[in-house]
Amino acid sequence: MTGSIHNNLLANNIERAIEEIRGGAKDVRFATEEEVKQIMGGIEPGGVPPFGNLFGLEIIVDETLFLNPKIIFNAGDRRFSVAMKSEDYRKLVKPQVETII
Repeated sequence: MTGSIHNNLLANNIERAIEEIRGGAKDVRFATEEEVKQIMGGIEPGGVPPFGNLFGLEIIVDETLFLNPKIIFNAGDRRFSVAMKSEDYRKLVKPQVETII
């Protein structure tokens, strides 16, 4: 994330930050429940694990995620969670690490 996007987020200028993030995209929005199910192979919204790379999605995380020794996330079902060392997550998923917050 570029410094200007980060600065716009800090300044609470969400509209300008979104404009920079989408870089010319005409439609930036949250996916609908049906779109989530389709993209994620039937996983319900709220149960989506942070392994979008398995679905061909780019993964971007805030650098502060790795200040935590472990992360806990849904395991494809809203009723179950998984704990994992944050460094293991970084090695496995290889997310793009940015300053978001």
